[in-house]
Amino acid sequence: MARRARGSGSLSLDGRGLWTAGIELPSATGKRRRKVFRSKDRETAVAKLRAYLRLHPGLINPSRVHQPFEDELAEVTVSDWLTEWLTNVAPEEVRPKTLGGYSTIVRRQIEPTIGHIAIRDLRARDVRQMSASIQAAGLSPTTANQAHRVLSVALTAAQRDEVVERNVAKLIPPPRKARSPQQALTLEECHRVLQAARGQPLESMWYAALFSGARQGELLGMQRQLMDADFMEISWQLQRLSWRHGCGGNCGWARGSDCPMKVVPAPADWESRHLTGGLWLTRPKSRAGRRLIPVVGAFRQAIQDHLALADDPNPFGLVWHMPDGKPIDPKLHLRMWYRLLDRAGVKRVRFHDARHTAVDMLYSANVPEDVIRELVGHSTWETTRLYKTPMNRARLAAAMESVGVLLDSQSESSDRRSRELVGNTAHSER
Repeated sequence: MARRARGSGSLSLDGRGLWTAGIELPSATGKRRRKVFRSKDRETAVAKLRAYLRLHPGLINPSRVHQPFEDELAEVTVSDWLTEWLTNVAPEEVRPKTLGGYSTIVRRQIEPTIGHIAIRDLRARDVRQMSASIQAAGLSPTTANQAHRVLSVALTAAQRDEVVERNVAKLIPPPRKARSPQQALTLEECHRVLQAARGQPLESMWYAALFSGARQGELLGMQRQLMDADFMEISWQLQRLSWRHGCGGNCGWARGSDCPMKVVPAPADWESRHLTGGLWLTRPKSRAGRRLIPVVGAFRQAIQDHLALADDPNPFGLVWHMPDGKPIDPKLHLRMWYRLLDRAGVKRVRFHDARHTAVDMLYSANVPEDVIRELVGHSTWETTRLYKTPMNRARLAAAMESVGVLLDSQSESSDRRSRELVGNTAHSER
């Protein structure tokens, strides 16, 4: 589907009650140029626009000029619009990693179920059926939830471009997400993991994961210039991104990574630095993600020992890297994490659960919640509270012990005053 210019430009009723038909014009300066025609009569406005297009056939496909306005939109299917949205709209609004997630969900979940439906005929029941079909195929409610939300974002853009009159995905609630298991390591398990990592080349990185709660990409993208004897600055992250064709599909190669004009579509304000292959350094998606982590105690010593011993090639200036100087691929990093847990003899938890572990330890150490939020880089209080393990026995027991000491001391004081009062009363009666 070509974006709006495919058939007739845009058509709307302005505040003065005039029908306004318009089309975008090419611009050499980058400034928006638009040709509009107005009339009290809808068909007259459309006719004026079509007459203009006949005189300037290079603006759009001439074979589309004479088709009625509504007939053109009636041809657009959900798949047509999703292709247009992923190609021309979403790359200007979301980061490449998010765009890649959108593309996967569209290809695997949305298009196979409702892609054939004309977008103007799409109804809320179709969206509900899409979610039901996804779960009937054995996928989780969380996957159905993601598909619903991506479709809603795409339909909002379609509504903005006047392709549809309303976003039907917003008429029904998205499926509830499945509860994801949260398995933080205990303090004793952390000691066993660090013991198993002792003497290994990445010992300091595993310590950093459990100590700071940094995300995988933040650790793999940590640069030497952002670390000193006192602080570790987290302001970049390593990500694997997908290349796309920059040639318009004319190069003859199937994969975007083979295209001579390959690109990673991204908004204009996206900060990035290409390292090698599909690996990039990018800025965190929120301001809260950019933060300082104090380097103290055994963590300081582990980092200093690592930096002092590192003599391998390091063209990208990374703190942790492969022996040949290349970044550690995120998938390889996960395999290394699971092998470490197996050596330590502890349960297999996700690497992201090391982040939950760090939050648990900060709460157990009675660190103020606002400081915890700043250290781990959460944008909201709710996220920080969700990261702590519910029903943590050690933390709950310590809390009640403190209450017990307070209550017991008050009881003893009250009993002592009562005995003194009884003694004074008896003495006065004598």
